[in-house]
Amino acid sequence: PFLTIAGWIDEYGPLITIRSTFERTVIIGRYKAAVEIMENQGKLLADRPRMIAVGEMFAGGMSIAFLPFGDRFRRMRRALHSHLQPKAAEAYQPLLMSHAKNIVLGVLDNPQNFQHHVITYGATTIMKVAYGKNTPTYATDPNVVEVQQTIKMVAEILRPGAYLVDSIPWLKYLP
Repeated sequence: PFLTIAGWIDEYGPLITIRSTFERTVIIGRYKAAVEIMENQGKLLADRPRMIAVGEMFAGGMSIAFLPFGDRFRRMRRALHSHLQPKAAEAYQPLLMSHAKNIVLGVLDNPQNFQHHVITYGATTIMKVAYGKNTPTYATDPNVVEVQQTIKMVAEILRPGAYLVDSIPWLKYLP
């Protein structure tokens, strides 16, 4: 599919619209075109498509990742920004370095289990920053396994065409 789209971009130009029965997909195929569009029309485009299956039905409208731009999005972004902006992230530097040393030692000790070490690093860091948990959180921890399963489920729900409700919104109201 990527080579096909690249061919279309070469043949028709950097802006391509694909229309299907229920929706329209716009592909911006060149960096320069994307920058130009965002600079000239950024405010009009500062939103994401409505994601009914994952954003409204699965997440109940409570995940910033799937919220449309608006008041709730701004409030959630403001709350996250205070903890994730670069200045706040500097406070996490010693924690990140400590956990990074642990991952390096783990990989050196058992390189075949690389993915396990990376997941443990991420989980331990997130649990400390978000919840203040000081003990290591391993990749086999039930909470980590549940999060990984949820991520796989969300990826499946996000797959274009996976749920008809994303194309026909009123289906959301049917039992």
